[in-house]
Amino acid sequence: AGAHGGGGGAMADDTEKAIIYAFDQSGAVAADLRERALSYLRDLQASPDGWKQCVPRYQSTAYPEVRFWCLQTLAEAVRSHHASLSDQDAAALRAHVASWIHDAATRTDPATAVPAFIKNKLAQVCARLAGAEYPARWPSFFADLLQLAANAGDGGLDALVRVLDAVDDEVISSGDTQHGHGAGSRGGNSRRGGGGADDEVPASTRVKDAMRAEPGLLPRIVDAIRAVIASGLERATGPGAALAEAAAGCARRYAEWVDVSLFSDEAFVRTINAMLASGHHGLRGSGCDFLVALAHKGMDHGAKVGLIARLDLVNVSRVALNAYIADGAAASAAGGGGDDDDDDAAEGEGKAAALAAAVGGELLSCLRAEAASAAGAEANEPHAPPPPRDACDAAARMVDDLMPTAVSALGSRRESTTMAILPLATAYVNRLKDAHAVKLMPASSAAVAEGTLRASLDAVVRRSSFPDESAVGVDFGDGDDKSTRECEADAVAMRQELAVLFRAIARLAPHLALGAVRGALARALSLEGGGGEPVRWQTVETALAALHLVGEGARDGALKPGVEESPLGELVEMLLGAWDVLGSKSPAVAAHRLVAPALLEICVRYHLAVERRPALLRPALAAFLDGRGVMHPAREVSRRACYLFCRFVKPTRGLILCHGALPGVMAALEPALMDASVPESASSSAANSVGSSFTGGGTGGAMATAGNDDRLYVFEAFGLLLGIDDVPDDLRIRCLEAVFARLRGAVEAASNSHSNQQNPAAAQHAIVAMGNVAKGFTLRLATQTSPRVGEILASGLDPALRCVQLWPRDPLTRQRVVAYFQRLVTVVGPAVFPYASPLLEHMRSGSPSASELRECLVLINQLMASFKESLAPFLATQLPPLVTQIAGALAPFAAPGGGVNGVCGLFLDGARRVNPQLVPNDDGGSGGANAAGGAVVGAAGNTEEAREARDLEKIFVAHAHGVAANNLAGVLVADPRLRECFLETLAAAASAHPSAMSRKSALQALIRVAQCWLPTAEVVASGGATRAGEGPVPGFAAFAVSRVAKEACVDAVMRGDLDPRDAGCAAAVAETVNFTRVMLERLGDEFANHLRVNLLGAAWGLDPESHGREYVRRVTSTTQNSAREARAFIAECAKIAQGKNSGVASKKCTPGM
Repeated sequence: AGAHGGGGGAMADDTEKAIIYAFDQSGAVAADLRERALSYLRDLQASPDGWKQCVPRYQSTAYPEVRFWCLQTLAEAVRSHHASLSDQDAAALRAHVASWIHDAATRTDPATAVPAFIKNKLAQVCARLAGAEYPARWPSFFADLLQLAANAGDGGLDALVRVLDAVDDEVISSGDTQHGHGAGSRGGNSRRGGGGADDEVPASTRVKDAMRAEPGLLPRIVDAIRAVIASGLERATGPGAALAEAAAGCARRYAEWVDVSLFSDEAFVRTINAMLASGHHGLRGSGCDFLVALAHKGMDHGAKVGLIARLDLVNVSRVALNAYIADGAAASAAGGGGDDDDDDAAEGEGKAAALAAAVGGELLSCLRAEAASAAGAEANEPHAPPPPRDACDAAARMVDDLMPTAVSALGSRRESTTMAILPLATAYVNRLKDAHAVKLMPASSAAVAEGTLRASLDAVVRRSSFPDESAVGVDFGDGDDKSTRECEADAVAMRQELAVLFRAIARLAPHLALGAVRGALARALSLEGGGGEPVRWQTVETALAALHLVGEGARDGALKPGVEESPLGELVEMLLGAWDVLGSKSPAVAAHRLVAPALLEICVRYHLAVERRPALLRPALAAFLDGRGVMHPAREVSRRACYLFCRFVKPTRGLILCHGALPGVMAALEPALMDASVPESASSSAANSVGSSFTGGGTGGAMATAGNDDRLYVFEAFGLLLGIDDVPDDLRIRCLEAVFARLRGAVEAASNSHSNQQNPAAAQHAIVAMGNVAKGFTLRLATQTSPRVGEILASGLDPALRCVQLWPRDPLTRQRVVAYFQRLVTVVGPAVFPYASPLLEHMRSGSPSASELRECLVLINQLMASFKESLAPFLATQLPPLVTQIAGALAPFAAPGGGVNGVCGLFLDGARRVNPQLVPNDDGGSGGANAAGGAVVGAAGNTEEAREARDLEKIFVAHAHGVAANNLAGVLVADPRLRECFLETLAAAASAHPSAMSRKSALQALIRVAQCWLPTAEVVASGGATRAGEGPVPGFAAFAVSRVAKEACVDAVMRGDLDPRDAGCAAAVAETVNFTRVMLERLGDEFANHLRVNLLGAAWGLDPESHGREYVRRVTSTTQNSAREARAFIAECAKIAQGKNSGVASKKCTPGM
């Protein structure tokens, strides 16, 4: 026995050491030793008897860490193992925990007081025990707790609050998931003593029911909580205030389910009102939190309105909120208090606002229920009975009393206050938007509604302003500062939240929104702020933001052509008419980095107002073109101004020309064009371009996405202005030559092969600028009206092509040059022909990748669509070597039937170019071998290279379609090698590709080819062909019948590759029908008989008469539903064919890929 006892003592010492090691945060304990200690403790906690070491250890140890671990282990043991405890063990544990609670509550000496974290963990253990044993095993739990609170002074009160909070956390609000923990399976804590787990009552329900059933218990608990609060209020500093706050929080928890009458009696309400009247922010805030919980308590609308009226919660919340607003105004006037005091006041004000919002929300909920009931009655639909009429009238009166204070708080600079009031203001507006609610609204409410809305709009406008710089400690003029950016983002986020409310009111009452904006503009343009000081930039920027916002969705002549009335146009006139005066009186305000672009946004949105009032054009252009716009010293602003100027010019360029402003604009643009022709450093790229202060968004244009800066938009604006038909030709050519000479020089300097200063980025920048200029010109102007313009625009191609020759593998260079070339295709037309071949040769020089070859095909496809037959000589020379390169690029990924990569490859020089390693081990054919081929390489098809190969093959099929669609099939007629490549590749893709989409594209291309090469009956009759099917390519008809009609159109569907009932395959099946129809139209009865007898009958066992003739009839039908009916019949035929040929394996297609 002694040996055993000694071993136990040694084990206890080891346990204590392990706990101390595990809790070490100083780094003094080696990591491996700490990990071993943690592992040992985890094993001990998992043991059913491990908790037994904790009881004596908790009582004897001097280390708080050890006590905490002991309590942690006990809490886990109660949760996991309580059902297995014997009655003796359970009683001992209960007695020990109760004694520890008493000990912690009665230690009054600060030197020996139990730390707060130990008290909290002890309360958790106690709560879990109560959840398991109350009321059956521990019926006196709450009585004992109340007795302790009555006899142990502040320590007892503190214990009461902590344990009640823990009971709520661990039991009452636990989610009713304690069935399986054995909490109620012993000692009568189940519904039936012998019942299984299914009969057990959840611990939360059992404890609450028992508390309600115990006579006088809940009133005693509520009165004890009230006594704790009152005790704390008597000493509203230090520990007393903290205890009162904690008790109020406890009351808030229990108010959610305890009878509301216990918390709304005169004594308790008087105590809460005393908290709200306290000068202590924490006490006031806790009182507000409690009343919020009371306001949200579930009950019917009539009772809720009665409760709010009886407790006078409207006046209580108004007084609390007004007190905070007054304190905030006084603190601002006095220069503000300390940071801690400001934080406490902000938190308290937010809680007072939350109380007002909760009360108002509940009242509006009652009125909403009344309106919903009326709407249901009118619609003759089932509906809930409406709230009592007197309750609705009282709710309406109280809402009217509350809203002025709530609207005043909406303009608070404290975010928590504004965000708390916003839902209430939105709900108020929604009530006014509801026709049924308005119909039921008392006359007094209707009379004050407009004033409330007007005040709300003013509050939104004021609150939307950027904060005072001295208050937030940043300089909003410094856009490069990180803190400034963060503060700016916060202000914009708040503005976006407020904008939702502004829009709602503007839709409901547009005249009020216009009035609010007019007032904001008047304040901004008065040139003086309060006290005779100069107007602040925040005032001006906020007015501009409001003017911009009010135009969203407005039906006004300044936004919508054809609308005569334009009050917004009057506001724009008011603004632009005074803008130059503001600029001269307060230049720093007009040029502020947030104000200057805001005005330009206004000009862009309301350009119709400028067009209707030509006198506004001069101040608008001045704002764009001077130091407030494209020449602003802040690079972010100048970039944004270039983008906005381009948007402004597009609709107003005719007005600019008509009023003689073009020469002045060209002269003013010269410095901006010179500046924009030089690329910025990477550190000041477009990624840092300023967005709209209204929305926080950037340009959203191609310049930023393409990696350029938004200054390049100024070249587009330049081209748009010179591209007007009536511009004097000498002015157009002079300005155009000057700019292009500079840009060409920049490209040549950056790509000088004899210089060591080569700069691809500079060359790309200038090439994009030339392409942007070209956007403003039409084909007619550049080739007929003023051919010299076309020559100038195309003059940049020579240096641009040298860039591709110099850096053929640089993707950005290729993209910029190709985009410039494609732009010129639409602007100067055939004049680009001499450059097409060199460009393509440079692009495919060396060893181009699949993605680079895809770019070549995309370029050719655009040229084919633009020039059609004229492109035949170009294709005849460029296509054969390009096809050879494409075949080589696809070969490493190609396999018969597509394989794992989904690439079939090209047929060239009599053989299909595939990867031998991907060919199956059987005969190498494409039938039924996809799985075997895919198994060789596993997941290779998921690589980026495989995806690029698939994309290249897709674009090649699209290219083949374009060749036939643009009357260029003659190129294939003249080149047998090329023709064989196209036909064999398309036929293989149409019949065996794993992608249904690729099969569809291949069939579409083959349909176009068949329409070109199979003569119509009219051509045969007129002597254009000796017989049906004999076109410009001998043998094509036989190829179309055997390879396409049979393998791709009939066999693929009959064996199940393409399921006509599958939405993803239906499009491909439709193309098989279309190809078969073309063949029947061009080849006549001979092909129809072959289709019936051989392709359907002999090959698949279908009856040539019944099935075959109906197949032909359905395919050739042109009725409205013919396509759907044809697919349905083909599906029936496929089902029959598969039944008769069950041994034929299908190659299922995927819808995409």
